[in-house]
Amino acid sequence: MQQWEYLFLDSAFGHECGFVPTYQNKKKLYFDKTVCTEDYCNELGKEGWELVQMRDREGGNYIMMVF
Repeated sequence: MQQWEYLFLDSAFGHECGFVPTYQNKKKLYFDKTVCTEDYCNELGKEGWELVQMRDREGGNYIMMVF
């Protein structure tokens, strides 16, 4: 049977081109500045992850991405 692995990424909206990643699979991330969304997702893609869902949380102040 094929097994799947998921990566959950919680992020706060930042300024300029992106967001501030805050948690990855419940592990606290420490970013001191906004990162470009496309660059961050492309880096995860190089590791073999594929974005399958994205939704807003807490009234649109945060997003959750599922890879």
